[in-house]
Amino acid sequence: MVFELLKQGLSKQIGDGRSTRVWLDNWIIDPTPRPPRYNQDALVDLTLTVNELIIPQTGRWNVDLVRQLIADEDVERVLNTKINLSRTDDERWAFSQIRRNSIVEEALEDKNIT
Repeated sequence: MVFELLKQGLSKQIGDGRSTRVWLDNWIIDPTPRPPRYNQDALVDLTLTVNELIIPQTGRWNVDLVRQLIADEDVERVLNTKINLSRTDDERWAFSQIRRNSIVEEALEDKNIT
């Protein structure tokens, strides 16, 4: 239970995008980490990784593809996500210090550790 609760606060920090699955991994923060929503008329490939939304020559988002696949309400979140092709994707804590403390306290109370 504690691990699952703490895991809710983890999200992928995009580097080169190779290890982050677009539709399955939490990499959008709103206000909790989650995958982006998809366009209803888009073909959803569950194996699609974030690097496939990036133009390798420029290291920038393929804006047309992002707009084609990602739901309108998440397009700007994706396009504002920083890309760093020189590093791999990483896990990060998505919540503020206050939110993190409340999650840890909740987990400890659940285990009667306080």
